[in-house]
Amino acid sequence: MVGLVDPAGPGVAEKVMALIRVKKAEAAGRQIDSAIRMTFAGEDTIAIHAVATGIHRLIQDFYKSRGEIEAYLRLADWIVPAHTARFWRHFTAAAEFLKPGEWDPEAVFDLEEDANDFMIVFAARWYHQLGLAVTREMRVFATWYVACNPGILTLDALPEAAMTAQMEAMSKALQTLSRADRLRAGQMALGAVKK
Repeated sequence: MVGLVDPAGPGVAEKVMALIRVKKAEAAGRQIDSAIRMTFAGEDTIAIHAVATGIHRLIQDFYKSRGEIEAYLRLADWIVPAHTARFWRHFTAAAEFLKPGEWDPEAVFDLEEDANDFMIVFAARWYHQLGLAVTREMRVFATWYVACNPGILTLDALPEAAMTAQMEAMSKALQTLSRADRLRAGQMALGAVKK
């Protein structure tokens, strides 16, 4: 739970900046939700990618600290084999380009705009695998992702987003739209689903 703490103590009239206290697990969930809202709002792709990459680092560190890195690497089981190499290519390229260290102002990073989508959907899946509660944003995004990208994820990845007849009809409709319109549809779905 996020709490605001007045470092000067209760009852002090002096204006001070509040301290925000948050646990790592909650921070990861809030970052995932923020990346989802940013994506649906059509915000800057590179900024979204930086957030998504940070989420992956945080979750990977958590799995490493528990000695369960194999569980983190299990994503290969969640992707149809034809798409596994693409995911790893984007994930590792982003991690290298965005990591602190050598600074080359002329370096170029090629990012497919939908690369963030699968990074976010996997971050949400790993978050759930940690035993944490999936948020409204994560549920809507997972459904939207599967509808926009049928055939990329296995049923083990998101069993709750199985292709029902309704989902298949939604998928066909979404695939006819431009990316901007698909994002607007996702944002409308997010607004329509109660918290």
